[in-house]
Amino acid sequence: MSKRYSYLEDEEVRKFKSFDEFNSFAKDRKEGDLWIETACNDTVVIGVENNPICATQLIGNLYHYQGDKETFKKTMATHGLLLQVHDVNDTLTYDIRDIGLSSIYSRAGLLGRTIRDVNNALGSILRSEWLTKSLSLYSDPAKVLVRDGKVSTMLSSRYNVFHSADLIRSLESYLDDTWKGWSFDAGLASHEIIDASFLLENRNEEAKKALEDLGFKCRRVDIFARFVTSDIGDNAATLYPILKVDGLNIMLGEAIKVAHTNKDGLSAWDDGILKFSSLLKKGQESIEALATKKIRNSGGCLRYMACELKLPKDISLEVGAEMDAMYISGCSALDIYYYLHEIVSRYIQGKDISPVSKLNYEETVARSLGMDFKDVPFEWE
Repeated sequence: MSKRYSYLEDEEVRKFKSFDEFNSFAKDRKEGDLWIETACNDTVVIGVENNPICATQLIGNLYHYQGDKETFKKTMATHGLLLQVHDVNDTLTYDIRDIGLSSIYSRAGLLGRTIRDVNNALGSILRSEWLTKSLSLYSDPAKVLVRDGKVSTMLSSRYNVFHSADLIRSLESYLDDTWKGWSFDAGLASHEIIDASFLLENRNEEAKKALEDLGFKCRRVDIFARFVTSDIGDNAATLYPILKVDGLNIMLGEAIKVAHTNKDGLSAWDDGILKFSSLLKKGQESIEALATKKIRNSGGCLRYMACELKLPKDISLEVGAEMDAMYISGCSALDIYYYLHEIVSRYIQGKDISPVSKLNYEETVARSLGMDFKDVPFEWE
């Protein structure tokens, strides 16, 4: 049986070079996704020990198992848990993708790291019994996403499903109407996130001149709209205004975010993206305000901000030392903001961390746009 165009292995990250590829992937994923509405106490977690020799026999004991022998063996070798789901027509058993486990714990009311650590130490059989017993206490309706043959998430009934294909269709229409000459820059998709950047070509020279007039020297400035969403509850449907300055992405503070719990559904997204231009302008004004604030202790200020934001210490100290050497007579708060992004860029470059984790680091720096850039000779102990 051939796999869908949008099929991804569990840890796979697919990258896209064209809008057509990206859009086709999103449309195919929408067609392939299966959302099952059920009650928490109508689900059963099944545990299997890691015993590949008995895989065929164990599969035979499962009720309407939807996977294959190789997938089952992989489940045995990892967490050893499957989910039996009752819907209106049938009872089906699915493998659980690693990223889906935390949502099942949440539906079972097993919140907090300590509880999960204790639960994980029990082994797959006892863990499945504890999860099933906990789920049986809740009659709350839930939505289970089965994607590429595995359970990817189990969310509350308040969760609105925003298919990325529908979000992209609205975004494309907005870009066509408002940003003539836009182009697709790059995109990626995993089981956790969909992420794409769109180059907005008609104001780049204006943005570069505005920064240079304020004393911030740069060779190239590009304006982007960055679209991010998640179908598993990790991220709201989001549109970020981005300045790419000499190849480094700089988030302009606030973003348009429409939570999947929003009662207005996709119409909230359609309304929200119409505010992108004004949000971009607000972000550029915030950047320009940073450019006018002078900082005497360049490295000290950067180290202070990095410490407050809990950025990686070693790289923060490295970049702080570089700033001390480059800006002997001081710098602007915009320089600090730029190099905070540089810390994150260096940290995530080449590291084997998920796209969601990378985005979280970038959003952490974006929040600093509203902070007080303290001009202090700070040393990070």
